Amino acid sequence: MSDSKNESLAESTSIVNSQTEPIFNEVVEDPEPPHKDLYGDVQGVVMYKFFGEWKKARWQPPYPNPITLEPYIWKKGDEMWRVANHYRVPLDWLLICNRISYGRRDKVAVGRAITPTYTPNNADWYIKYGY
Repeated sequence: MSDSKNESLAESTSIVNSQTEPIFNEVVEDPEPPHKDLYGDVQGVVMYKFFGEWKKARWQPPYPNPITLEPYIWKKGDEMWRVANHYRVPLDWLLICNRISYGRRDKVAVGRAITPTYTPNNADWYIKYGY
């Protein structure tokens, strides 16, 4: 009986020790960015974090509402305006969402996924027509 009593005491002590020991090895990940894969009427100002600093996104809501959120896989001979019609969104919106300049709109690599949702990024400030 004393063996079982010692075992239960040892178990309860180890449980208490494991509960009271500080945990230093926990990795705390950054939370999901609040503005990712946006479409439709988003409330408030859209911001993104760049090198630890919050910046206002270049394109602000309301955003277009695509008929589907499934990515379109680019095939040889595709044209961006047809993909925009597929989603029923403006061509400019699709270019913005995929960070494609107007001049390169039909020179997309075969197999690239085209999405109709916007995620703000610092590169948005440099995407202009033809640059």
